[in-house]
Amino acid sequence: MIVWACTQWVVAKGKKLGRQPGQRIKSDRLAPKVLQMVARGISYRQIARELHLSKTTVNDIVKRHRQGKNGSS
Repeated sequence: MIVWACTQWVVAKGKKLGRQPGQRIKSDRLAPKVLQMVARGISYRQIARELHLSKTTVNDIVKRHRQGKNGSS
């Protein structure tokens, strides 16, 4: 009951709770390492295993990097 009341009070004050859209804290932090490993020819599955990420997250990091390179050309 107390948590619900506190949550309602915070929301009433206009605060946003939880992770906001566009925030990728772990994948943004690990992106340089993922890209280095991809450049060395390590498989997405092995990268995911070593960095404790999902294979989909590794794929998303690489895809965002490639889109960024193509978009800036």
